[in-house]
Parts: sequence; C-alpha cells; structure tokens
Amino acid sequence: MKFALFLLSLVYLESSSLILDCLFDQELLFDDLKVSYTCNVEHLQTNETKRNVSEINGRHQWSKTHEDVTQLYIQNQNMEYFPIGFTTFFENIVAVHAGMNKLKYLEKYDLKGFKKMRYLYLYSNLLETLQSDVFEYSSVLEYVSFYNNRLMHIGAKILLPLKRLKSAYFNKNICIDKMATSEQVMSELRLEIAEKCSDITDEDLMDTLKFNQMKIINLEEKVDQISEQLANVMEALKGIRSDNNTV
Repeated sequence: MKFALFLLSLVYLESSSLILDCLFDQELLFDDLKVSYTCNVEHLQTNETKRNVSEINGRHQWSKTHEDVTQLYIQNQNMEYFPIGFTTFFENIVAVHAGMNKLKYLEKYDLKGFKKMRYLYLYSNLLETLQSDVFEYSSVLEYVSFYNNRLMHIGAKILLPLKRLKSAYFNKNICIDKMATSEQVMSELRLEIAEKCSDITDEDLMDTLKFNQMKIINLEEKVDQISEQLANVMEALKGIRSDNNTV
C-alpha cells in the first residue's frame, strides 16, 4: 500500500512539474535603457495542476549563470496559470514580460518569490479579476501593465501597497480604460478603480482617495503658480541686465 502511494505521488509530481526551455540572450530593459541578461521561455504550457517549475533547460552565454538572469520573457505561450518556482532558479529577476498569453488567474502567491521585481507586464491576457492583495508581496513594483485584458472586478486597494509605482496601464479593459504615468493621474486611477471596478463599502477609503486626489491637484496648481512667478522673476532679471549693459 505504501509503495503504491509512493508511486502515485511520483506520478503526480511528474505530471504537475514543468521543465522549462530557456533561450538566454541580452535584451534591452526599455524603461531603464539598460541591457539585461534574459531568459526567453519557449514551448510553455500551464494549467491548474501543471505549473510548478522543477528544472530549467538552456545553454547560457559565456560566463553567465542563473544568477545573472534579470528578465523573463514569456510571450505568445499557452500559459493559463502563472508558473510557480521561477525564483528558485532565478533569484534576481527585475522584469517579467508575460503578454499575449492565455492567463486567466493571478494571485499574490504567484508573485511572492519575485522580491526584486520592478516591472510586471501582463498585457493582452484573459484576466477578469484582480484581488486587492495581489501585490502584497510585490511592494517594489514601479511599472505594471494589464492593458487589453478582460478585467471586470479589481480590488479597490490594489495599488495601495505600491509606494514606488510610476506607471500603471489598465486601459482597454471592461470596467476601466485608463493609464497613469504621473502622480495626479495615478490618484485618479486609484479612485476610478474603486468606483468602477469594485464593490467596496469602505467609505473611509473612498474619502481618503478623494482627499489625496485633491491634495495632489492643489500641489500641482501651486507648482504651476511658482513656475509662473519664477518665469516672471527671470524675465525681470533679463530686463535689469539689459539696462545695465546699455549704461
């Protein structure tokens, strides 16, 4: 009986594990404009049970190792579920490009191991729902893209853990069509997600989001006023210098 259970467990592990093929190359990290050592994943197919990465195949470039890999490209693959266990092999991943797949689900534990990840691109997938806690373990993210998914529900607090967030793309979804690359628009995006994509009943959070948005608008107006005053001062200084030169 024990032997039979042992065989069953081996069969299960075999059927649930993924052996990934990596084409290692140098790729540009666009937002940083730096060349980064990359694993381009090939021939990937995942489902609810087959998603645990157990082995990485591929020939490294000269002098490179798994530790040098900072980008993952998983594009145009049959990926329904995000693979688990990448960071067992690649501890220094900074960017994950997983657009144009069939990804239907994403949870916080899928991203837990990516402690250094600053870029997450999941555009053109089939995502319909994102919970508020999906970025609980991804606080260093700076750029996220969910462009062209099927999002109908997004947790109202989804962006709150991301204190370093610079750009967020939620355009071309069902409940929202908006992108943000500035703090003011980011504030508008947070509020719009809460209003249009969530069933939130937390009035305090809504009040806080609206208050923060007004503060940002007021600050930007003050910056514009100061810039205008500074321009006037500079113009006056030019006039004084011109008068001095003619004396």
